[in-house]
Amino acid sequence: MIALETGPEGFTVSVEGRKVFSHSHRRPCVELGASRPEERSRLGTPPREGRIPFFPLRRYRIEESGDSSLVIDFEGRLRVLARIAGGALRLSFERPRDRYDRFRFRLEAVPGESIFGCGERFGALDLKGRNIPLWVEDRGSGRELCPPPLSGNPVRKSRGAFSTCLPLPCFVSTERYWVFADTSSYARFDFRSSRHTVLEFRRMPKELVVGLGGSAADTVSALTCHAGKPRAIPVWTRKGAVLGVGGGTDEVLRKLDAARGAGA
Repeated sequence: MIALETGPEGFTVSVEGRKVFSHSHRRPCVELGASRPEERSRLGTPPREGRIPFFPLRRYRIEESGDSSLVIDFEGRLRVLARIAGGALRLSFERPRDRYDRFRFRLEAVPGESIFGCGERFGALDLKGRNIPLWVEDRGSGRELCPPPLSGNPVRKSRGAFSTCLPLPCFVSTERYWVFADTSSYARFDFRSSRHTVLEFRRMPKELVVGLGGSAADTVSALTCHAGKPRAIPVWTRKGAVLGVGGGTDEVLRKLDAARGAGA
């Protein structure tokens, strides 16, 4: 059930007694920004376009409010549609065609929580206190001297501690809630504040989904049921060795012949 609390400063939206997002003149929950005509990117690193000004949407109007649905209009520039479906709160967005294509949404955070997810990460297990990019950026292990096929420049190792070849726009909290963003654009999830989490997108996401769980196992299970579960690993992967070998075709065939000659 969606609970809406309003006051002179703004409003708070809760589900099952847990605050999901709140809005006030000083702390607006939505911001819009406009991209620059030119961007710079080097060897697969996230695009750089300098500092982009974001404009907070402070004024709002409640258009519809019920136990299972809620519609809020922000200054005629953005409508947030919230509904309960599949045991989770689903947020979708409508806006007129304009020059604004950057989007920020602020969710409530819980002090002391730990955050896990956002895909395959090697910098740290707990992401709380960090600003995480969601961008495919190979760490380049063992490829410093390998030129890419369409460029004469060598591939360098990524120096980003949180660069990854498998970013995923979802996470879970030790406070037993999960968040999933339906998007394919470059994004950043900012967990540095103890009071809120800021989700920033290069394009408006199709949907933000926030779910609650009764336990850690229930929370992870609910997220995987929503995002999808991978198929079982093929049986052949458990028979013999699976090797990652580089160096070109001749080098791979040489090592293959050596392995076969040794009886592998």
